[in-house]
Amino acid sequence: AAMSVVQEIDTYGNPKSIEIVGSIMYVGEDRTSHGLEVFDMTGPTQPSRISFVSTPHVVFEIICNQGYLFMASGSGGLVVVDVHDPANPASLSRFDSLYSAIALDYQFGNVYLVDLYAGLMVFDVTDPSVPVWLGSQAVPGSPQAVAIVDEMAFLSDRFQSFSPEAGMKGVDITDCAPCPADLTGEGIVDFFDISAFLQFFGNQDPAADLTNDGIWNFFDVSAFLQDYAAGCP
Repeated sequence: AAMSVVQEIDTYGNPKSIEIVGSIMYVGEDRTSHGLEVFDMTGPTQPSRISFVSTPHVVFEIICNQGYLFMASGSGGLVVVDVHDPANPASLSRFDSLYSAIALDYQFGNVYLVDLYAGLMVFDVTDPSVPVWLGSQAVPGSPQAVAIVDEMAFLSDRFQSFSPEAGMKGVDITDCAPCPADLTGEGIVDFFDISAFLQFFGNQDPAADLTNDGIWNFFDVSAFLQDYAAGCP
């Protein structure tokens, strides 16, 4: 069958990712306008823009689940947007990745986020307003995408001069026991985790708000020291 282009849709920025749910299309963008555009596709050849919400960085990938969008947003990390009313999307929460969040997948209340240089990060998003970091796994190379199948996470890796380990990686996610003090995703706690915590704390990053009260103070430092002393399972 012959195909033809029947419509061109203008966007504020450079489209980077798309998710379609029913008659609603969500478009993640980069370049001049970091954000999410929402289109009503009731008439596919005549879509109409109905809303826009800004994001901290490029939206590399979008997944929608039960009225919430989970987005991999580069240096902005994991971003969650409430789209129960697509005409009025609301930024709900975010959690920084260590370097650059580039891809994600969702399964059974967990989001599996790929960090370009830190590997795989796992979040419990049972309550989308408060993502809970469960742990992370360093992955050799420079992972680009992830797909969850049963109890395995499969990550793709592209060849680069500084990352010659191209190909596919498989990560067993059967036991994602949390290790809160392992901020670098190496499976151990060491000086580098302390350094990462101090950086997050100084930047008032959610990753260092261990008491989840929106305040960065002694209690967060105390909680980190307790987690650090407990080590990883």
